[in-house]
Amino acid sequence: MSEYLLEEYSDEFYNYESLLKFLGEKVDDPDIEYIPPPFTESFYFAIDHSQRDYKDFVIFLNKSMPESTTVRTFIATFATVGICSFATNKNDPKMWASYADNHSGFCAVYTVHGDEFNKNEELLIESVSYSDGPYEYESTYGVFEWGNVCKQLSTKTRDWANEKEVRLISKVRSNVLLKPMGVELISICFGLRTKQGDIDLIKKLLKSSYPDLTHYKVSMDHLSSSLSWVNV
Repeated sequence: MSEYLLEEYSDEFYNYESLLKFLGEKVDDPDIEYIPPPFTESFYFAIDHSQRDYKDFVIFLNKSMPESTTVRTFIATFATVGICSFATNKNDPKMWASYADNHSGFCAVYTVHGDEFNKNEELLIESVSYSDGPYEYESTYGVFEWGNVCKQLSTKTRDWANEKEVRLISKVRSNVLLKPMGVELISICFGLRTKQGDIDLIKKLLKSSYPDLTHYKVSMDHLSSSLSWVNV
């Protein structure tokens, strides 16, 4: 990267020495000096090469580059975004193995009324797209536009394609649980190995707030590994 480009687009770049300071020591990698200075690459580089939490890096950015428009925009954008992820196929055994304690947990089933979303830019629902590589930018320009942010937050590699994921993206995150209009809890599905005591407890806890919930327990056809559901 030439000195001219570093000077011309200085706000899009992160100081190499500051990045090493955050990491605590120089990483034994001959290509390290070619990773910075693009800001978006520097961010992921710092996370990948440090044992510290990404929140620590955000705090460090604020202190080390307080006048940077790029840093302020980055923090203002991603620090306020909230995401809630949903799978669209409750019959996938791999999902139960990965996310429900190897079939001993449960899943909550919701209906989502699409008319309530995407009317404005504060609450969107996006189907996750799966590609051969991450969604990246060569520079910071345009990376913080809301449409591009949503695209980044709803893109994953093809390894996760079986999830058939949908994401609810909120532009304004808060520290309290939100119950957005258009999302309705309709049933609870218990796993193949969920203990009866856990089933009884969950049903009891939900009864007063959700008296009309339907409860199911999974059964498996061991010849085909397909799942089916019975009322409990």
